[in-house]
Amino acid sequence: MRHRRIQLAALAAVVFLVSSCAKGPAAVSRRAPAIPLLEFELSANARKSLANAPKDWVKGDLVHEGLRMRNVALRLKGQRTLRGLDQTPSIKLRMDKGSQHRGRTLLGGSSWVLDNMVEDPSMMRAHVAYTLATMVGLPAPSSRYIRVRIDGQDKGIYLLTEAFDDAFMHRHFDSANGPLYEGEYGCDVVPGATDCFDLESGDDPQRMHLLALAERAASPGDGLWNGEQPPFAVEHLAMVLAFEIYVGDFDGYFHAHNYRLYRSPIDGRWHMILSGLDRVFSKRLDPHSGEGVLTKQCFADARCRDAYSAAWEQIAKSATELDLDGIARRLSLAMPKSEAQNIMMQSKQLQSYIRKQPVALGAPQ
Repeated sequence: MRHRRIQLAALAAVVFLVSSCAKGPAAVSRRAPAIPLLEFELSANARKSLANAPKDWVKGDLVHEGLRMRNVALRLKGQRTLRGLDQTPSIKLRMDKGSQHRGRTLLGGSSWVLDNMVEDPSMMRAHVAYTLATMVGLPAPSSRYIRVRIDGQDKGIYLLTEAFDDAFMHRHFDSANGPLYEGEYGCDVVPGATDCFDLESGDDPQRMHLLALAERAASPGDGLWNGEQPPFAVEHLAMVLAFEIYVGDFDGYFHAHNYRLYRSPIDGRWHMILSGLDRVFSKRLDPHSGEGVLTKQCFADARCRDAYSAAWEQIAKSATELDLDGIARRLSLAMPKSEAQNIMMQSKQLQSYIRKQPVALGAPQ
């Protein structure tokens, strides 16, 4: 009898396991938290300071996966996208601000940008663009999705993007000691007009390095990548230009906006870093167009045009390897069903954009 009871118990356990497996994902809530949470706790004084001066640094506590980090520096960010704490503000974070916090990191980085993605209805464009840029070997920030809560109020899903800090520079260029310039709208490497560049880090006394680059760019011929100590590697410049036009970055160097120039102190080469890629994959650009000085220099030279065509083909191939459905599914699991449907639809639009891009370039029309 005892042996019979053991057999029946074993059979019941097998039936339970089989039925549990058959249920599969249906047994898991579709609202399961698939995206990590960052919680901010701000004092009344910090909130008041941000209301009066949004871009002044304040200190607050940050909680991530049960770990509390005190006195994290933060400020609000944006021009068109600037929002107050009562809405969904974009935020800049500094984990290591202050001598007592030197070396402190979050997710492996010391400086981050929390992007509210208000200009990106797909919530995917910037993340996909940065991913694609990394795939083709361009210096691009890492990015990941994060859920944000401020003083107990859920702010939704943000894109956590790596800032252009020392860690970023060391990883891509082996040094953070060179000058890093940001070009705002209409700012190009033109002699006599380089004051529009903002020196973000590094040292360039009297902007001598930047002035030398502008003079080189204005000279006839292929002086940007040939001759003695060329300021650019032709493959890098061609890849940047091809990438920008492939993804439709009309708000970048295409119109001399939203880009950075970094001069490596190791070999004296300049590198272009694209940023603000939240409006891409929507407007198609003529592959042979562009108003920038560097773009025109490239298109006027056979060697750079060949490198540009090769770069375009590499980008087109890599774009087909993007897991857009996977990114969209992960996002959709963390939001209401109505919003999730929109994300999946936006994913299809991104795939359509890529599918309709030419794989190889012909001559200009």
